[in-house]
Amino acid sequence: MRKLLFLTTIVTSTVISATPAFAGGGPEHHTMSTQQVNMSKPHKGAFSGVITEAAEVPKKWRPFAACVVDRESGGTLDKIQSGVGARNPRSSASGRWQFLNSSWNKPLPYMVAARLKDTGVPKLVAKEVRIYLQSKPIYKWHGYWQDIGFVAVVTEGGWHHWSGAYCNGKRP
Repeated sequence: MRKLLFLTTIVTSTVISATPAFAGGGPEHHTMSTQQVNMSKPHKGAFSGVITEAAEVPKKWRPFAACVVDRESGGTLDKIQSGVGARNPRSSASGRWQFLNSSWNKPLPYMVAARLKDTGVPKLVAKEVRIYLQSKPIYKWHGYWQDIGFVAVVTEGGWHHWSGAYCNGKRP
């Protein structure tokens, strides 16, 4: 009887710890395991509302952002995929905002993940997005991911990366 009770305890513990609601310590993990972010169409999968919110350029930054996206890639704010694949033939700059690969390939996925967490995406899901973005060059990211990166940079004081006489007068 003791052996049977011990074996039942081991089996029960294993099943509970492997159940998504309990693995990782709570509902965030369960949410991640049952709902998937659509990496190639982030506005269509799980957390699409929060992702869209994270990509929204704050009102005070919109004139500056509209100027920058137009100057850098010919894109527009209202067409999220416009300018996404732009690549500068003279540098490693790419995407809607012309992020330099040498400067942004490593930190930008972390900034995107942090902004996603700040707007309500569970930590484990944001990590999943970060890992996905780290595996691709910026010009292959969906426009939502690129815009989230831009918003993270400018709202944290990094607008100077796009400083220039033409758009500077449009920043807050």
